[in-house]
This record gives sequence, C-alpha cells and structure tokens, in this order.
Amino acid sequence: MPDLERVVLIGCGRFGRVFKKNYEKVFKKRIFYVYDKKFKRKYDKEKLLKSDIIIVSVNDDSIEDILKSYSNLDKEFIIVSGSFDYGIAKKYLRKAKNISIFHPIQSFTRGDKSEIFKNIYATVESTKNSKFIKKFCKLNDIKLFTVRNPDRKKYHLSMMLTANYTLTLIALSEILLYNSTSLKLKTRPFIFLLRSLLDKLETKRISQVITGPSVRGDLKLINKIAANIQDKELKKLFLLLDRKTRELFL
Repeated sequence: MPDLERVVLIGCGRFGRVFKKNYEKVFKKRIFYVYDKKFKRKYDKEKLLKSDIIIVSVNDDSIEDILKSYSNLDKEFIIVSGSFDYGIAKKYLRKAKNISIFHPIQSFTRGDKSEIFKNIYATVESTKNSKFIKKFCKLNDIKLFTVRNPDRKKYHLSMMLTANYTLTLIALSEILLYNSTSLKLKTRPFIFLLRSLLDKLETKRISQVITGPSVRGDLKLINKIAANIQDKELKKLFLLLDRKTRELFL
C-alpha cells in the first residue's frame, strides 16, 4: 500500500473519532481529511476528489444518501456497518475501485482510547481484498473474518445481543434494585458479579457458569417470582428468558 495513500473519513461520531486517533497512531501519519456527512463547502468536495480511500462512518439510515451523492467516484469505499446491505452498496458504487463493508466487533463510546481496537474481532465483505483493511487489522492485532452478506448480519445480531441488550437487562436489574431499597448506593452492585462471571468465562463454558432456578428446572419458584412482577412486559420478558435458558441448558 503506497505511503501517500490519502484516506478521507466521512462521519466523526463515536466510531469516527476513535478511528482517527487510532489511524494516526498506528499509521504514524495524519488522516487526509475528516468531515461530517453534510457536505456544505466546496473545499470538502475538493478534498474528497483528491482522496484514494473514502471511509463512510455514519448511521445506517444515512449511508445510502452518501453513496447516491458520490456514486461517480472511482475510489475505494469502506463502509463501517454491521447490517448495511452489500447489494445496495454495489448498486450505487459502480465505478468504485473496491467496496468493503467493515464491522469491528466492539462497542464504541465517546472518550474511548485508540487502544480499543486492539485484539478484537471484525468482519468484512469486499469486492476484492482491501490492502488498507488488512494492514489496519494487522497493526491492531484484529482477527478479521471474511463473510457473506447473510452471515455478516448474523454476526451483527449476535453482537447486539451481547453488547446492547445485555446492558438493557443490567439497566432493568438496577431499576428493580433501586426501587427495592431506600439505601443510596454509590456504586453499581452488579459490577463485581459481572466481573466474576466474565473471569470464569475465560476458561469455562457458559453451561458451567450459569446458575439459578431456570437451570435447575425449578418452575415452582419461577412462577412464584413471575406472580410478583407487576409490569406485564417485564413479566413476559422474564418468562421468555426462563424458557430460553431451560431450552439451552437443561
């Protein structure tokens, strides 16, 4: 990959900010240009035309509009997304030198350090192998998997269940806890439990770690707990989790 390859980043949100920091650290050079998805200045478009690689890092509902706007460019496009359809990208980017949909299996938040990319997994679907993605992954020790469109979306769903909805369950647990006591808790009491579980999962299977009445098949206790849940939607969720747990581990 030429040393003078110019990389433009469209979108500087949670992923874009930390990607820029990481890029400039591991490649040891400044990114060519960064700007928001709303291209207002002539200078923006001039920079875009001079680039070699365009990385699109915006919300999925904005990606298609960007691809429509720049469908005539013969650049390499890298779209950062877990679920954007590869066929749609090919439809608009007919002149592109290469198209990749790249998805790091990680949760990005504002203030993350550049090291957040280290030793993670990522998926990619490409027209042809992207030398840039390959080098970026090598410099960060990222384990890269080449996948097809349906499998990439399954990967994304599995990450959502792990990262997004696990946090939703923790939030619901905390609400129940705080509503059950008048004590003012200065720290999240479940953090220590979660750390312990994660430590165990480093060396053991989930089936060896999971405990509770569902795993024991104690339906009498499950029904007793469910009877005390006032929120109907929460009760449905509780009983669904119980059923899925028994199906997986009993």
